[in-house]
Amino acid sequence: MQAVALAIGGSDPSAGAGIQADLKVFSKLGVYTATAITAITIQNTIALKKTNPLPSSLVQQQLRIILEDFNVKTIKTGMLPTVETINAVAHAIRKSKTRFVIVDPVMSAQMGGSLVERKAVKAIRSLLLPLATIITPNALEAQCLLQSKQKISTIQQAKLACIQLQQLGAKNVVLKGMKVGEENKGMRVGEEKIVDVLLLENGEFVLFEKKRIKKGTKGGGCAFASAIAAFLTKGKSVKESVALAEKFVSQAIERGGKVGKGIELVNLL
Repeated sequence: MQAVALAIGGSDPSAGAGIQADLKVFSKLGVYTATAITAITIQNTIALKKTNPLPSSLVQQQLRIILEDFNVKTIKTGMLPTVETINAVAHAIRKSKTRFVIVDPVMSAQMGGSLVERKAVKAIRSLLLPLATIITPNALEAQCLLQSKQKISTIQQAKLACIQLQQLGAKNVVLKGMKVGEENKGMRVGEEKIVDVLLLENGEFVLFEKKRIKKGTKGGGCAFASAIAAFLTKGKSVKESVALAEKFVSQAIERGGKVGKGIELVNLL
């Protein structure tokens, strides 16, 4: 049977992020993808109005029926709003024959507003990180997962956070969006440099340095994790998949623009 990916996450009616963005990425990269919806959000490019988690029993049923039918090689998780949902997802992953698990620990929307219960962060930490082939947090998400009061604001701090997240069970960690030191002060967008820090399972660090193209674009995080998942499904290594996903998302952000009245969206077409 054909190897497919399974995207698990929330529905975004603006189609800038969430499951809708996942599907655009996988389709663009030529990977057939099944989905399981965890929540219905009420949002557009201006604001997140409401998050409506689905009952965990419905999430569980979606996962079971897909895993019974498809040869799921890769699972990518996004918004997991409740402890019950995380329990259902972790249980399904443990029972499946899935080779790769990409955990994007989504906690808030780009326009502001929480997408998960506070206690759900602890469940992601204890139940999903040990199952993860790779996790893709930003600095704030990493800080929350580590239950730390220390902000992650330097490359050295990012490296230490990656090591600590790996010690919690994640095989590989990529920490997104670190600014590159003092040289960024006073620089305009387009001149600022940012770095994504990848820690591989073998202990190797890889730094992906790039210019910040825009600020506040919606959908980049979802697209990045989905692109990694797509390239893994197609047979690339973790290191290759992250490098290719970096290029894919940078191009999508550069092509992005205003679709609605609010925040810009990445262009995944």
